[in-house]
Parts: sequence; C-alpha cells; structure tokens
Amino acid sequence: MMRAAGPPTFGNQTHVRLGVMLCILLAVLSGAPLAEAAELSREVAALYSTVSIYPPSEKSMTVCYGFVCRRREILSFTPGDRAALTQILNAGHASAAAERAAAQKAVVWLDRRMGPIIGTNKRVAKADFR
Repeated sequence: MMRAAGPPTFGNQTHVRLGVMLCILLAVLSGAPLAEAAELSREVAALYSTVSIYPPSEKSMTVCYGFVCRRREILSFTPGDRAALTQILNAGHASAAAERAAAQKAVVWLDRRMGPIIGTNKRVAKADFR
C-alpha cells in the first residue's frame, strides 16, 4: 500500500539544513573568492536568518542541532580539517557521480568530526525519541 507523501520529518529537515550548510561550506573551501562565497541566494540567506546564525566562512561554521537549531556549536577549522576536506572534495572533480560521492563523504566527515562534540556519535539508527 502506498502512503501519501507528507511534510518532511525532522530527520529530513535536519539533513536538508546540513546539506545547505555543506554546500556553502564547499564553496568556501573550494577556493571561491570570499566575495563570491558571501553572496547567498535569497532562500539560503532566509534559512540562516530564521535560525539567527552567520553563514560559514573559511575559518568556521555554526553547526545546528536539536529542534530548529536550538543547540549550536561553532566548528573552527584547523589546518588538518581544511586539508582533509580539500582532499575529500578534490576527489569529486572527475564526474558528476564523483562529485556526489565526494559530497557524501564530506557529510560523513562532518558528522564524525562533530559527533563527539555534540553527542550525536551515540545515536541509534531509526530510534525514536523514547
């Protein structure tokens, strides 16, 4: 039986927000000039405005977690972080499929980097709030 598509669940919204933040981060880390990286679309600027945070820069980004970004942690990029992300992203230049794989690996890197700090490294897959 097929279910009607409903509004996105909390987990999906979190992944969308993380994806948007990652896209901007990728632009910043990929060597785009800061002036270009700072120019956000109206929709992306609205996303940052709704949660009252600044977009990521080449030195740091705000990682939101909890419902509607109620909890936040600043990730300050170390030279090692930048080198790791640059290596991951450079692998995506070969093709569209390689780019998607690199973006996926960058999300995994971010989750592993921030998980111990924000406590998400202890989460259980498909667990509910109980």
